Amino acid sequence: MGLRGDADDRGLVTVLAISPDGRAVAGATWIDFGVALGGVSVFHEATSRARRIRSLAFSPDGAWLTVGRNDGDLELRRMPDLELVETLRGHGGAVTAVAFDPSGRTLASGADDGTTVLWDVGLSAGLVSNEPSTRGADNAE
Repeated sequence: MGLRGDADDRGLVTVLAISPDGRAVAGATWIDFGVALGGVSVFHEATSRARRIRSLAFSPDGAWLTVGRNDGDLELRRMPDLELVETLRGHGGAVTAVAFDPSGRTLASGADDGTTVLWDVGLSAGLVSNEPSTRGADNAE
């Protein structure tokens, strides 16, 4: 895939995710992230320290990639071109963990500020909510 690093991290790959069907691999260093699918690689460069990538997760159908950032935001990106569809805000620290439920309708995120948020994303219907879900352990500490 050929991810790049900078002088501080020497190209250290910090996070990896494999799509549910095993056809795509996403990876990130501190300064960029990319996806390899069918021998083709697509890259996106983080433009600042705040936007550094801390976590990645594919939706159950492999059509979406969630990117957890250092600034507490999450990006929902459409596969395979990594088009940014939505930015979700709700954490006060770096998003260190992201995962979808099996239906793809709920996204869980955890951050280094001690918060956990469940998001109603409904990706199968193409809907995204900017508000945390009222189900489960929203912002549980």
